[in-house]
Amino acid sequence: MLSVRAYDSRDLMIDADVVDGRDVETALTRMFGNERVRYMHVHYAAPGCYACRVDRAALSCRAPSPTVVSHSIPPNSASSVFQWRSAAAAS
Repeated sequence: MLSVRAYDSRDLMIDADVVDGRDVETALTRMFGNERVRYMHVHYAAPGCYACRVDRAALSCRAPSPTVVSHSIPPNSASSVFQWRSAAAAS
């Protein structure tokens, strides 16, 4: 189980959900459907440990189906960073 927490441009949590790992993409897509969401934190639900941050790559994302466009692990970090933008912006 994963906890997905969505934040706005003021770093305030505006949405959250607990989902099965197989359903995380659905949760990310739903939350990024809210244009106020700028980034999300994903945590392992039971222990609460941080897993990764998912950023919106295009601030004007309007398409209902965003896609991951890059994934990286920062130097000296145990966590991942994802960038997310609309499928329409990728084409």
